[in-house]
Amino acid sequence: MDGVVTGLLILALAVWSIRQVAHRVVDHRSRRRPVLYKAKINRVRAWMLYVPQAALCACAALALHAGVDHPARAAAGLLLVTLGSALVIGALVQLRHSYAEELEIRAGYSHVTGGLFRVTAHPMRWGVLIEAAGLAMIASSLVAVGLLMALVALIVARNRDEEVMLATYRRSRAAESA
Repeated sequence: MDGVVTGLLILALAVWSIRQVAHRVVDHRSRRRPVLYKAKINRVRAWMLYVPQAALCACAALALHAGVDHPARAAAGLLLVTLGSALVIGALVQLRHSYAEELEIRAGYSHVTGGLFRVTAHPMRWGVLIEAAGLAMIASSLVAVGLLMALVALIVARNRDEEVMLATYRRSRAAESA
């Protein structure tokens, strides 16, 4: 079973690395477009999403370094990390120039409703949650469960901020065209 866990670890790290690179490339390309509308939110709160993710990665890495007590659980967790990362990559590919790291709308924005976005409005965030659940399974600790719950709360707040921003933008566009 150690060979399976090692193989899944390599796969999960490879897909997660591709996810990170894709995330940065797509965000960098979208930054070339002028900002049409930017949400008025606290920047610290916007970046707080990364704290529990980084802490979960550290917990999982420490657990893997210390040795796997439950190889089946670790394998399932690594599989979730891989699937979550693949979901994020798929959503990034579909968003292309509509993606922005911050809550803002740039020139060329179009509301994406096909593919993964037909199933859920936030497939990237679902992917992040699936990754985090996998990391929590690997870490197998109460700290990891607490970090996962903190991440869920932050993602719910981010979704709410995004929906408010989009509604405000649509109202302002409707008022301009009227």
